Amino acid sequence: MLQIRKIFTSLTFNSVFLLVLGLLIAAAAGFVGYKWRMYPFAAGLFFLGIGSVLCGLTNGFTDQSPNGRRIRQFGVMILAAGLVLTFYYISKFM
Repeated sequence: MLQIRKIFTSLTFNSVFLLVLGLLIAAAAGFVGYKWRMYPFAAGLFFLGIGSVLCGLTNGFTDQSPNGRRIRQFGVMILAAGLVLTFYYISKFM
């Protein structure tokens, strides 16, 4: 519990910006999936949003605490999956 509190108290302006950006991208993914029914693109945007939130929580994946390392490993995978899905949809359908 103490290290999770440390993650939230050591956020910089860039981290807060990435958190807000990630939440906005995830909300946009919900809109795209609901309104336009572009499910692969919405999934890619959602993964990009979650990856940005995890990147913001760890100060750009530089947090060296044990929880920061776990979040970084998970966040990089989620961010990569989001990039692949998003770029696939953009290259295939637009």
